[in-house]
Amino acid sequence: MRFIAHTPVRWLSLCAVWCVLLGAPAAHAQVVDVTLTLDTNTVAVGEMTQLRVWAQVIPSLQADAERIATWHLDLLNLNGAVASADYDAMVKPESDNYPAPGSSTGTDEGANRRGIFDSFLDLAKSGIGVTNPVQLMSIPVTGTAGGVVEFQAAAGTGEPLIAADFLVNPLDLGDPMIGGNYGAASVQLNVEAVCALQLGIGYTATPGVLALAFTPCAGYNHTVEFANVVTTNTVWMALPGAPHNTGSLNVTNSVSPRFYRVRADLP
Repeated sequence: MRFIAHTPVRWLSLCAVWCVLLGAPAAHAQVVDVTLTLDTNTVAVGEMTQLRVWAQVIPSLQADAERIATWHLDLLNLNGAVASADYDAMVKPESDNYPAPGSSTGTDEGANRRGIFDSFLDLAKSGIGVTNPVQLMSIPVTGTAGGVVEFQAAAGTGEPLIAADFLVNPLDLGDPMIGGNYGAASVQLNVEAVCALQLGIGYTATPGVLALAFTPCAGYNHTVEFANVVTTNTVWMALPGAPHNTGSLNVTNSVSPRFYRVRADLP
């Protein structure tokens, strides 16, 4: 059975479009390259970035492809404690977004989203996803704790009636080409923990010996530094024994005045 995307398709007949995949032969195992990008790869806790999923017919088949016709993906969040994806705010900017059962934003499975699918069946979308990548979806992602999180796309598993992750219409109107390549379908987000460092200075029972104390930031190395003068060109010097991750140390101050600060760096 063959499907020609040039024919207008009403949403009521989309089930037939998806179900044809159950019996369609796979003309190629990996006909579409899937990639993921982030608008920025580093955010602080509480900050947001945009996760985008892209697809394009592989170069060797572009001359034979008319368009990407349908797609069905899972989106995996491999460390939900570090960042959360707002799947309810998902946008599929280029897809048809036909009413159900023609499209879906999927269902939650823990931090993952299963069974996201849609199509490019509109007549005006001939050639989409062939010579240029097409954006399948865009999802806001917010950092929730310091660390690194990886997002991955995979072949869809959420809709049992859909047998293939991608269906590509050939120019010769022959059997559809089927399958995605996920070798580059992952991206990492670094979330920096927000920690307000405040260095306290107190006296000890020993004259000239000061007690320095602060609350360390989880996941960071800390260095207490000093300077005898503070100007626009101050050179800060590290006290011995860095990193000072215990959050407390005693120093002998033989110079008056002397200034101290604490610096936090990722390992």
